[in-house]
Amino acid sequence: MNLAYSEYGLNIEFKENVVNHLVIENQDLLTQIVSELYGQCNGSDGEFILSDDTKELKIEKEVSIVLEPFSINCNERKVISKLYKELEEISLENMYSESLEVYSSISKFIESLCQMMPYNLQYRSSFSVSDIIKFADVKIEDEDGVLNRIINYLNVMSRICRVRLVIFVNLKSFVNHDDLMEVYKFARYNKIQLLLIECRYISDDVCEKTVVIDRDKCIIEV
Repeated sequence: MNLAYSEYGLNIEFKENVVNHLVIENQDLLTQIVSELYGQCNGSDGEFILSDDTKELKIEKEVSIVLEPFSINCNERKVISKLYKELEEISLENMYSESLEVYSSISKFIESLCQMMPYNLQYRSSFSVSDIIKFADVKIEDEDGVLNRIINYLNVMSRICRVRLVIFVNLKSFVNHDDLMEVYKFARYNKIQLLLIECRYISDDVCEKTVVIDRDKCIIEV
């Protein structure tokens, strides 16, 4: 898998067990690149191209970006939508009879309740698992601590949203070395590709492949 940005001749190749580390020393360029990646991860047009061999991939489906770890949200709309769909599929495959019992109980309850009123009422006579899940407000549980939040996010995005690449911006400014190694370890074990975009060069692990864009916008492989 490759992420290319033709304007500056940038081509990042993702390999198994390697963490890509992009250092951008030019502040204006850092803002431009992060802004464009953020937009494309959220469905906007942009100049970054993600590909696998010769096939172009949709960035908004394959990539997620974290601007800073404190506001990580595992309950984004796309996550909840896919989570509810998965729960509904599981209920139909493994709990079909239980689902029918729940539907019947809810329908009988609503019917009996409405009949107690001195006027005619309209109501839904059938319900889906999705309706019940929404009523229960099912969500991903928040984790305490930055490391746990990051790992939980990686797990959710890879398993529920099938995201293959997660981009972190200036993660090394917020996470110490030991915690960063835990993030790398989790990503390797679960075959999640990582791209760390940083404003300054800090070497943390031999598994990192670093590319620096200096203040003059020259690309240097470290």
